[in-house]
Amino acid sequence: MDDTNLPSDLDAEISTLRSQIQHLKTRRAVLTTALLSSHHTLHRLERAASNPRLRTHKTPIESALALTRAQRKHNEQTTHRLCAGATAFAVRDPDPRAADGGRVLGVRIEVPVRDQLLPAYYVLLKREGDGDGVRVRMRVCKHTVPACVSVEGLAARYLPGEGKRQDLGMFVKRLRREIVGWHCRIMAVEGLRGEVGLEKGGDVHTDGGIVDVGVTDLSVRELRMEWVDGTRARIRISAHGCVERVVVSVGEGGDRSTAGELRRRIEGGDGRIEGIVKRILA
Repeated sequence: MDDTNLPSDLDAEISTLRSQIQHLKTRRAVLTTALLSSHHTLHRLERAASNPRLRTHKTPIESALALTRAQRKHNEQTTHRLCAGATAFAVRDPDPRAADGGRVLGVRIEVPVRDQLLPAYYVLLKREGDGDGVRVRMRVCKHTVPACVSVEGLAARYLPGEGKRQDLGMFVKRLRREIVGWHCRIMAVEGLRGEVGLEKGGDVHTDGGIVDVGVTDLSVRELRMEWVDGTRARIRISAHGCVERVVVSVGEGGDRSTAGELRRRIEGGDGRIEGIVKRILA
């Protein structure tokens, strides 16, 4: 019996078992959610809870009923978050010396990414002016939006002071668009790294000789790419994920004519960031 391949065979078998276990866990979670979300399940549990002949089973039935109601509430909240990208709510400032009686307007911004909802972003606004000869206006006082998204710039444009007209609805709409665009650019860069076979945090030789794909700023508006022969590319990305400008530099002894061809491929097609690798390798 040849024992030379025994370790690799065991590793393959362990990997297969782990994959099967993960698949079964995922299937169990899906079936559990489907069962708890069923209106038929809820109605049957409610009837069972009110049946006097099932008093001995009341505790398990009540526990199952509580789980079903919690799942239903969760489904309603998820549906609301998916359908309403931004919602407003009232907040009370506990400071007794706060202006306007401590009344604060809160805005909750939802961002769906892939198959999940991220933690919501919040913006708190205070009202200034008493309306007696002074125009009432809104001012951003706090927010949880990432620093790479210019809340202050949007506020200066849509919520100006000095008696100018404000547009709170457009401010929220543009702010959510900027946040969603930022997350979409992050996902696009992750997709590019996956396409060329780059592991997270690692630089390896991959398809097309690309050894690095990354960003140069937190706003994900500038992309960098590097090839094994020393060729480098800097790609300026618009807020909507389109290629705006490309600068390619070749390494020592490289063919400068390839720089122009590489630039044309990156800028070609539909010009979207998601298709950069496909256009380069075509």
